[in-house]
Amino acid sequence: MSGPLAETARTVFGHSPLQMANGSWGRILSSLFITGDPIHFFQAFAMILFCVGTLECQSGSRIAAASFLSVHLVTLLIQSGILLSVHAWVDQGWTHQWSSALDVGPSAGYYGCLGVAIFRWNSARRGWIIIAVLSILLLRWMAAATFHQNGTQFQSDMAHAIAFPLGLALGHITNTPKVKSDHHRQINEV
Repeated sequence: MSGPLAETARTVFGHSPLQMANGSWGRILSSLFITGDPIHFFQAFAMILFCVGTLECQSGSRIAAASFLSVHLVTLLIQSGILLSVHAWVDQGWTHQWSSALDVGPSAGYYGCLGVAIFRWNSARRGWIIIAVLSILLLRWMAAATFHQNGTQFQSDMAHAIAFPLGLALGHITNTPKVKSDHHRQINEV
């Protein structure tokens, strides 16, 4: 664990939209369990501790685990659909690179958990935090599209920009029934 992930491991376990189009659906899950190098491993570990840990403390282990996995899966499906559609429509070298680059890591899941946790946080600052996080993620994605010729970086930043709003939406969906049941319980107690 002293250097970058071997290219053969990335080839075997990494996710790319073109491979999904060719039937390699298992890569959605296999890519979740590896990272590109030790620095990315420790960054991912820290983000998992913070994002998933915050959601777990706030809402429990089941919500955290379900949020992490569901947002990861849905993000990669949406991302693949977008990139494959753009590649089919434009069919340029850069669209092929963005659709065929192999990406690894759990970042979509932990950004989704961050979205759920922030949405469930009852604070007047919640809206400003959402705007700040979304702005940073969108700026990174636009910078990757503009300045980086690296398809993997573009895919990662795109996944983050998709996963966080999915987490917010999931937070809304999973929070609404709880609010309604608490409201009905208060009415019944009166």
